[in-house]
Parts: sequence; C-alpha cells; structure tokens
Amino acid sequence: MTTEPVPPELVAEAQSLETAPERLAELSQQPALRSLVAANPATPPAVLEQLSRERDLSVRRAVARNPNTSLDLLLELAREFPHEFLANPILPLLNLTQPDFIKQASPQAWLQLLRCEETPLLWLRWLNEDVNLSRIRWFSDETMWALQWHVAIAGEIDEFNKQWQQIASEAVADYERRSSQVGLYPRSFSSTLVLLALALPDLYPWVIEGIYQPYDTCWRQLLRVCLPRMHQETREKLAREGLAPVRAETIRQATLSSELLYELAHAPEVEIRSAVAANGATPPDLLMILLEDTSREVLSSLARHPQLPAEALAHLASSAEPEVRQAVASHPALSDTVRDRLADDASPEVRAAVAAHLPSDSHWFQRLAEDDASEVRAAIAAHPAVPVKLIDPLLHDPTLEVVLALANNPRLPPALVEQLCRHPHELVRRCAASHPALTPERLRSLARSSTNDRLLLAGLARNPHTPVDVSSWLLELDDRDIHLALSKQPQLPGPLLERLAARYLGEWRRQRTALATEEGAPPIEILRSVAAHPAASLALLEQLLRLNDSEVAITVATHPQMVAQAQGPIFDYLLETLREEIIKADLPSRLRPLLLQRRDLPPALLELFAESGRWVERYLVTQHAAAPAPLLEILAHDGNCFVRAAARTRLASLSGN
Repeated sequence: MTTEPVPPELVAEAQSLETAPERLAELSQQPALRSLVAANPATPPAVLEQLSRERDLSVRRAVARNPNTSLDLLLELAREFPHEFLANPILPLLNLTQPDFIKQASPQAWLQLLRCEETPLLWLRWLNEDVNLSRIRWFSDETMWALQWHVAIAGEIDEFNKQWQQIASEAVADYERRSSQVGLYPRSFSSTLVLLALALPDLYPWVIEGIYQPYDTCWRQLLRVCLPRMHQETREKLAREGLAPVRAETIRQATLSSELLYELAHAPEVEIRSAVAANGATPPDLLMILLEDTSREVLSSLARHPQLPAEALAHLASSAEPEVRQAVASHPALSDTVRDRLADDASPEVRAAVAAHLPSDSHWFQRLAEDDASEVRAAIAAHPAVPVKLIDPLLHDPTLEVVLALANNPRLPPALVEQLCRHPHELVRRCAASHPALTPERLRSLARSSTNDRLLLAGLARNPHTPVDVSSWLLELDDRDIHLALSKQPQLPGPLLERLAARYLGEWRRQRTALATEEGAPPIEILRSVAAHPAASLALLEQLLRLNDSEVAITVATHPQMVAQAQGPIFDYLLETLREEIIKADLPSRLRPLLLQRRDLPPALLELFAESGRWVERYLVTQHAAAPAPLLEILAHDGNCFVRAAARTRLASLSGN
C-alpha cells in the first residue's frame, strides 16, 4: 500500500514545541504524522492517551517517552515499553516531587522493569521490602524470583562460576513442569490458537485441545487448511494419537504411507477403519481386505472409493444394509446391470441415489419420476438431464420437496422459472428468484413487483445476474436475511460488498450482545460470508481478521487474496496478538514452552519472547538454535544475570565458530 508524501511544513508543525495543542490534535489524525505528534512534548495528555491505543508500535513507544504523558498512562505503558519508560525525561522530576510514584506500578510492569539493567537500584531495594505484592500470589512469586537474580542485586556471573548453569536448568525444568499442569486453554483464546496453527501447521496436534468441541466444525475446517502444509511426521502423529474424530478426519484426507494405512485398517475403532476405506491413497489390495469388514460404516465408505473394482461393487450391491447399497448406487463406475437391480430396490433411499446418478439416456427416468417415494421423485426433478416431458408432472407434484428440487434445477427453461416465481409457496419463489436462467430485465421487474415478498427478494439477492442497481436497493433494506443472501452472491461488486461489511462490522463492535437476540441472520454469520466472497479486498480481509472469530480467521486464511500474500497479514496479526499476550503474561502458560521448544520457531516470535517478563523465557531464547546474533546482543544486556550470562556465552561460541 502506498501513502502520499507528507508536506515538510506539516512535519515541522508536528515536531514544533510552538504548535498549538488544538493543531497537534488535528495533525494526530494523519497516520504519517502520529509518531511525530506522539513524541512532541507539547502534545496534550488527552491526545497522547488516544495515540497510546494505536496499533503502530512506533507511536505507542513515542508516547512512553513523552514527558507530557500522564503518570497513570506511563505506568501502564511500562508493561510494554520498559526501556522507553525508564528513559522518559520526566522521571527525575517525579523522583523529586513524588518519590513514591513507582509504588503504583502493577506486578506486570515490575516484571518488565526487572528485565532492564538500568532500573534504579533504589527501586529494587524498595521492591524487596514491599509487602503489598504478597497479596497477589502468582505475581509475587514471579516478581520476587526475578528480583533475586537482577544483576544489580546478584551481580555479574563470571565464567568461573559454573553453578549458575545448574540453577538456570533447574528453573527451566520447574517452569516447564508448572506449565504442563495448567488446564485447557481458555475458550476466549481459540481464535489465537487458530492463527498459530495457520502460521505453524505442525502445531495443530497441540493446539487442537484448546479449540475442539464435539459440536464445533472449526477444528475440521482448520485441519483441512493445515494438513497440506504439515510435515509427514505430524500427519502420522494425528493419525495415530488423540481425539478419535480428529484422527479419522486426518486418515480420511491425508497422504499416509501404505504401512500406516495397513496398520490403521486393523484398528478396533470403526470410524478409523472407515476413514482408511475412504482414503484415496488406500492400495487396492487393502480395499479388498476391508471388503471382509462387518461394519456398515466401513463398507459404506468402501463403496464410495473411486478405485474400488467393479466386482467388489457388485458384491456390495447385495449387502443387507440399505446404507451400503445406497453408497454403491452413487458410484460413478456402476455397471448397468447393478444399476438396474438397485433401481428396483426396496429402500427409497437406494432408489433416490440411483435416480440422482442416472446416465442422460437411461430408461429409468420415467419410472422413477412416478415412484411412490417423494425423495425419489425429487432426485429426478433435480437431475440436470431430466426429460422435458416429465417437467410438467413434477411441477404439479403434491410434495413441496419435489417442486423445490425442480426450482433448483440449473437446466430449467427460463419460461418455467418465471412461472415458478409466481408459485403460491414462498420457498419455491425464493429458489426460482435465484435461478441463473432469469435475465437482468426479468430480475429488475421482479424486484419492482415484489417489494413486500422478502423471501423472493432474498432469492434475487443470491442471483448472480441481479443488476447492480437492484443489489444496491436490496442492500438498503433493513433485512439481515436479504443481506446474508447478498454476501453469498459471487458477482456482487466490491464497493457493495464493502458497504455491506462496514454496516455489520459497526454493528458487531457496538452492539454485539444486543444483536444476538434480534431476528434474522446474526451479524457474525454475514461477516463470515463476506470473508469468503471473491470480491473481498485485502484491506477488508484484514479488518475481518480482527474480529477474533475462529471461522472468520480460517476463511480469511484460505481466501485467494490472502494466499497471494503468502498469508503475510495473518502472520503480522498473529505477532501483534502474541506480543501483547507474551509481554503482559496473558498467553496461556502451557503454550509458551511449547513454542519455545520448536526448532522452526520464526525469528519474529523469538524476538517477542525476548521481551517476556519471565526471565526463564528470555533465557530459553538465548538457548534457541535460531536466535540471531543481534538478538543475543540485546539479551547480553538483560537485567537478569542468568539471561545476560547465557547470551554472552552463546555470542562467544558464535564468534568462535
């Protein structure tokens, strides 16, 4: 994204101490000038308060250095920018006029100040004597442990003192032990777990426990996105271990070795053997072995396998289970002989499956169109090759299911579609109104004559041929179901999609709780649909990502616009989210050591952990094989004696190599 160059005179205004406070407030509205305004000591505290909530780190960092920032805000920013806080020119004056001001610092802020070697010794001594922190047990333990090993208290560790490595190792072991005892991730953290899995697919087996619920589909959607980018050993871990539904979905979709498939084909769980039968890479000889399985679920999966031999299909067509015969009837390689036998099957579900997959020249159309079972007639009505002579009888079928199937048939003649738009049942009218056979002129006419028929209008909103002026008019209506239908129209122009998204983004943020009780599609459902729309811009997708909704995040990650960016914005937002949670110690404890143990942890995440308030995590960064020399240089001046000693040791080993 390109930005317009800022005129030099505006830059000078933003930096000048003579600029009026009102003018600085105006200049702060321009993104390119915000960091300059945030650094200007003449900027009013109220403006600095607003700037402290900016996403741009450089802006917030400048606020932390600004002597005009209010004390409360400074102490809050100390949690994120301790070095900038300590460098603020106002601190010497505060020490003179309010010597006890630092007592207001939160435990999280103290954890950050204790990673700075320049933190005043007087403060450290005071902290050592303060009894108020003992009221907050967790932070008291963390803070006192960090205080004990601050370089100003413990002193430097020289190369002859080997005991420090043992102390640090014991601290790491205790940290990992305590982290493993933490319960499940909080449900509110699920969207961040999704982002982590999208950025690092091999984390999926560990993060799934935090988002999996039996009634959710999120874990399955996420698995489908992650599987192609997982290492083979991760796929095999998922196939062998963990929750049965996750194992089965992995086996069904992943490319697995023949050896593992043979092993899993003998698993005691029916759903695991069924997944092997559904895997497209399952060898033909293993398919024949599974043919001897006694489970209806396994045989049904086997009957759908594209590589199943014709003789095996014929064998399964004689199964006593209707579910198995129904699966056989859907197979594309079904012989005419077997099809003829199944077309006379006693089960209506089997006959309906035959009807849905008839060859265009089949003699069974007429007979199945007169079947006693409505699901069989509906399958004929939906068939793209349904003979013209059968359309009128199906149109007047007494069962709504059959007429709806006909209304959805993409090969229906335009005249008949227009007739169905006047059908007495509203669901039929809605289906017909979304039919692609209708011309733009006819759609415009329907919109004019049906202003009170909301279901028909919802059908118009879904129609890919609906004119832009009609779609724009539909957008102005106060009807969420119509808006949801618009969001699913693939040809909806980008500007209209942006308007639709802006409306529901605003509602979602302002009135999330109240809207949950109103009628019509929930705002989040519309926004999820917007995220999948082909016309969604990259800027809009980035906005939607910030809804912190797991399904939206997965949809955004798979959008062509995001794929073209190599998911860069996904990773950027992950870093932004994790930065706050790592620095402020909000990231669930059990996930932190898991990330730090990964060899493939991106350097950007290592940099985040190098700012953690927990000295053990900064120590682990110094031990990480991917820690770059510039980061080790920073940690070599850490406030913790173990961290700085470990960083210097690593730097010495790197220079020696």
